[in-house]
Amino acid sequence: MKPDYETYEPESFLKFSKEYNLAATKLIPFHQDVNSPIYFLFMHSIELSFKAYLNIGGSFKKKTHSLRDLYEESVRNGFPSIPLIKNVIELSESMNEFHGFRYFIFKSSMRPEINYLAEAANMILELVIKELDKSPKRKPKSGVVGIVTWHKPSNKP
Repeated sequence: MKPDYETYEPESFLKFSKEYNLAATKLIPFHQDVNSPIYFLFMHSIELSFKAYLNIGGSFKKKTHSLRDLYEESVRNGFPSIPLIKNVIELSESMNEFHGFRYFIFKSSMRPEINYLAEAANMILELVIKELDKSPKRKPKSGVVGIVTWHKPSNKP
């Protein structure tokens, strides 16, 4: 069953964005050893933050992973146009376009320095949190979804 993104709550996107952002932030001291995963985590946090923002006003209509498209749509819907954020999005788009933060790509590309990316990701997240806090509280659109986590079985009686 394909997800219907219009029924997702902004808080759902935001919760995952915060988790990816926190994981990336905790890994920064190890960026020489685990560079690619940090980039992926921050980029996914940014994507989810924009999707949360667009869902606050019900503007999130199409499924996309393009940070440029999500950023531009967010700005059209009132997100502040901040040069630092725009620049990081532009620097990241060549790799993001071909899933270069998830897989190796056989193409020259560019990306922002890790601390520059972290600053933008944190700024986006903070702006979306503030916007969500200002928005009127609404009744959830859908029911509760559970996730069951299974532990490895033990042979103990």
